[in-house]
Amino acid sequence: MAFAASCQLGYVHGFVSSDYARGLQYFRMATTIRPQSELASLAAFHMLLNLGRRVEAMEEAIRYLRLASSKEYSELLFSSDFEAEASGRSKELLAVARDLILGRN
Repeated sequence: MAFAASCQLGYVHGFVSSDYARGLQYFRMATTIRPQSELASLAAFHMLLNLGRRVEAMEEAIRYLRLASSKEYSELLFSSDFEAEASGRSKELLAVARDLILGRN
């Protein structure tokens, strides 16, 4: 399946129909086709958050941030609301992601 079709189907299932698991399937497919797609990465990240899979969401953010910088991830991951919801392993991964954003890794 092509990148654009994967993103479109992910959008319809995940954001329009709130079928986050199905949306995630398509956005993961899109990140496989284009690993440096910020759009696909952020969408997969949000699908994972909506599914309550915060650790996996942080792993996706880190995967992307190792490839490229992102203003959107930066704004999101440095927000106080996002930090307040982090705990345990997701909090550890949040620190890793922030270090990547700040260029420490």
